[in-house]
Amino acid sequence: MATRRRGQRTQAERTASMRARVLDATVECLVEKGYVGTTTTAVVTRAGVSRGAVLHHFPTKQALVTSAVEYVLDKRNAAFVRRFAPSLPPRRDEGFIDAMVQALWTEVNGPMFYAWLELIVASRTHPELRASVAAIAERWTETTDQGFRQIFGLPREAGRHPHALAPLFTFMTLYGLALEKIARPNAPDVEKRVLRALKTMAPLATMPKLPD
Repeated sequence: MATRRRGQRTQAERTASMRARVLDATVECLVEKGYVGTTTTAVVTRAGVSRGAVLHHFPTKQALVTSAVEYVLDKRNAAFVRRFAPSLPPRRDEGFIDAMVQALWTEVNGPMFYAWLELIVASRTHPELRASVAAIAERWTETTDQGFRQIFGLPREAGRHPHALAPLFTFMTLYGLALEKIARPNAPDVEKRVLRALKTMAPLATMPKLPD
């Protein structure tokens, strides 16, 4: 039986590395060129892989772009949880809430949001793509909810606890703010005011339960 040499990667590791390069390159293309301009050729050139390798793993453009966005969303969500979960038991001080909101805004106010927006807009008139986008959104919402519950130590059945709605409310607010920044790039006061309001309201989620 052959012994694996130090520094020598297995085929599975090489495939995983190649796949990661392709998915990262796809997101970069979505951000820079939009959905229409994100072609297999553009991704192949950026990732430095063969066209055959890309088509082997992602036979259609739809499969490529949806896999890329889902991959990066999952990766960033995991990084967010790793950053804040060690603070358990839950910290409810102002500094913790401010840091969490700011970290979420940093994620939303960046390339990943633009890639996701390109996918959403393209899916409006593309039934098959729309189904894929809906599935990603549903799974990502569930993953985000799990992350928040892990960070704040909330049980699954705590449906009436304000934290049950906190992730959705927070991201809807931040997505709306990101869209507003695209529409009105010369209105920085809007960003400051909305983030300040969100940080002010966020501590309300530490109440034991929602009023009946």
